[in-house]
Amino acid sequence: MAKAKRAEARTKKVEPLDRIANLLALLLVKDSKPSEAILQLWKAGFPDEEIADMLNTTLGNIRQTRYMALKKKPE
Repeated sequence: MAKAKRAEARTKKVEPLDRIANLLALLLVKDSKPSEAILQLWKAGFPDEEIADMLNTTLGNIRQTRYMALKKKPE
C-alpha cells in the first residue's frame, strides 16, 4: 500500500513553486547528517512522505528519527 502511494506521488505533476521549495529545502540540509536533515525538514513543515522522498529513505526511518528526537528533548 505504501509503495503504491509513493509511486503515485512520483507520477504527479510537481508545481513550479513546490519544486523550488523542495530545492531550497535540500540546499538547507545538504551538509547535514540524515537525522538532522529529517528534523530540519520536519520543523520547516514538510510532511513525512515528502521528507522520505527528498532524502531517499523510508517513512519508518523518518518517524523513528522524529520520535527519538522528541523523546530526548521534550518541548
